[in-house]
This record gives sequence, structure tokens and C-alpha cells, in this order.
Amino acid sequence: YSRNPQKLIYVPETADSLTILDGTTGIAMCAVESCNQITTYTGIPESVTYIGERAFYGSGLQNIVLPENITGIGTYAFASMPHLESVVLPEGMEVIPNNLFGGDIALRSVTIPSTVTRISSEAFWNCRSLCGIVIPASVKEIYNNVFHYTDPNGEFKDTPMVATINGTWKASELKER
Repeated sequence: YSRNPQKLIYVPETADSLTILDGTTGIAMCAVESCNQITTYTGIPESVTYIGERAFYGSGLQNIVLPENITGIGTYAFASMPHLESVVLPEGMEVIPNNLFGGDIALRSVTIPSTVTRISSEAFWNCRSLCGIVIPASVKEIYNNVFHYTDPNGEFKDTPMVATINGTWKASELKER
């Protein structure tokens, strides 16, 4: 933690557990990066409002539920996490940043709230285990290569721009930027 215990700034790579204290408001850039031995994790408290770029990059967490108070998440914040299987994004989130989950090869499930309006480039790049994803009607912009190299059971085969919109497979309605 910083001198002010409201910001988590560094967790040693050898850590096998992670407890983010209640009252923490921010998780700094690269704070939990490469902590791939974490087996005990208490979750992200409701007090956290910001998660920095690459904050959890390469860490060993399996499941993440983000608190509804989150107002900002940096690029690559949850990328290259080899054991991450499921994520619940918070209501109120409007933009899924670039490469947020890029390279999360075990990621199977992501819950996207109805407040998201944009999914940025390569957000789900190389998420090979993704079984399908429901994109709410609120999403108006989907940027380049969002699902590039994502090929779960052939569902996204030969196109980086196939997703479920309100329960129906509709690649034609998605427009790349």
C-alpha cells in the first residue's frame, strides 16, 4: 500500500494470497502483475473505484467480480491471466478498454452490463476458451479485432467479429472501427 492506505501499489510476485483491504479506493498500475501463485483471494471491495493499467496482468486469479463503484479500468488490467475463468463487469461501466482480457486463455464467461456502449480493440483477443458472450443492445461501437484469435468450439471461426447480441448470433450488425 502507499503511505495513504487507500491505494494498493504493489504485491510481491511470490505472494500466494491477496487481501485488498476495505477502504481501498484504487489499485495502481502493475500492482498485482505476475502474481501467478495466488490461490487465496478475498475479492475486490466495494470501496475500489479505479483499477490501473496492467494491475492484475499475468496474475493467477480464477474469478473476478468487480464492484459497482468502479469508474475506471486501465488497458490490459486483466490480460494474460492464464487461470481466469469468469468475470462479472459492474453495472455502470460504459467502456471495455483495449485488451482488457487479451490472452486470458481459460476465460469462459464474461457478464457485460447493459450500460456498456463500447468494446475497445482486442478486448477479448486470444480468449480461446470463451464459450459465447452476450453483448447487450446498449453496445454501439465494437472496435477492431475484439475477438481476434478467439475460436471457442468453432463459434467465432474465420471472423473476429461474431458475438451474441441479445441472444442471437449476428455478425452483420457489428461494425468495426
